[in-house]
Amino acid sequence: MIADDHAIVRAGASRLIKGEPDMEVVGEACHGGEVLERARKLRPHVLVLDISMPGISGIELVPELRRLLPTMQIVLFSMHRREVLLQQALREGVRGYVLKASAVEDILSAIRAVHKGQYFLSPEIETDMISGYLGRGQGKECDGLSERELEVLIMVASGLTTKQIAKKLFLSPRTVEKHRASFMQKLHLKNIYELIQYALQKGLILHS
Repeated sequence: MIADDHAIVRAGASRLIKGEPDMEVVGEACHGGEVLERARKLRPHVLVLDISMPGISGIELVPELRRLLPTMQIVLFSMHRREVLLQQALREGVRGYVLKASAVEDILSAIRAVHKGQYFLSPEIETDMISGYLGRGQGKECDGLSERELEVLIMVASGLTTKQIAKKLFLSPRTVEKHRASFMQKLHLKNIYELIQYALQKGLILHS
């Protein structure tokens, strides 16, 4: 389901999604009240939601949508790169955050990722998060990890696969696996559960 107050955006997103054999657009909405009504009736697997619609904004709708349809995944569609909005969205249980200025393929990747229970952030957002973390001087606390290892760690902890990480960072899957093995050894981590706990403790990812 697609929710955006601009008809041209809805039409473009709908056309893009309908071109995919594994996806179907079950409905559209143009304002907050309609989003709640249509989502309750149609019960989509994934909702692509504009973050700043008139009336009730997308970010304000998320808690109610999560309460009504806890199994529905949400991808926020936004013009904003502000970290505070992203953090709020993730805290509310949003798994996808795509910038409207991103490549059109990002929205398809986001839908597929969240449907599998994974996270998807536009590459620009991931870069902002990592740069901000390092810029605050916190990267020094990460037990000697390189910036690239930190990037891979965050993506692994966020649920991305080796193939997805390789594509985002323009690396080979083998190189991604080498970085993963390196930081697992440096941090004395035995499995993905311990990795996620480490990332949460360091503030590299947020509780969903």
